Amino acid sequence: MIKKLLKAPAVQWNNKFEQLSERAKDERIKAFYAAAYRHQKRL
Repeated sequence: MIKKLLKAPAVQWNNKFEQLSERAKDERIKAFYAAAYRHQKRL
């Protein structure tokens, strides 16, 4: 267990946040979630 704690994390956080940032700017993804939000609001 100690070895696991001292090991470098498998997730490369810099890359992960960069990808999430790029996705947040994608108009298709914004439209998809906006449509889902509007649908849920009606229920």
